[in-house]
Amino acid sequence: MEATGIKLLVRVVKSLILRPVRVLGDGSYLAKVYKNDSDRRKDRDGVMVRVIRYTLDDPQRVGHGEEHVLITDLLDEVAHPATGLIILYHDVGKRS
Repeated sequence: MEATGIKLLVRVVKSLILRPVRVLGDGSYLAKVYKNDSDRRKDRDGVMVRVIRYTLDDPQRVGHGEEHVLITDLLDEVAHPATGLIILYHDVGKRS
């Protein structure tokens, strides 16, 4: 991701194992994703991502009341606040 300059903001299944490495000021946190369980157990070749967990509070939207999990490579919570990324994710989804 970093080498290509492509920025990532995707929704993942909430059961994905994303253990906090560091909690950020906006409530999001940094975690590592791994190719497989063996790599996770050995903490080998993990890729740092930012995790944003939230519950939709809009009865007009699909998924209202459910926990959603986004991951991104935009790690700076000051430059890219979690609330702004949540709005961006859902606004782009409306246009698709």
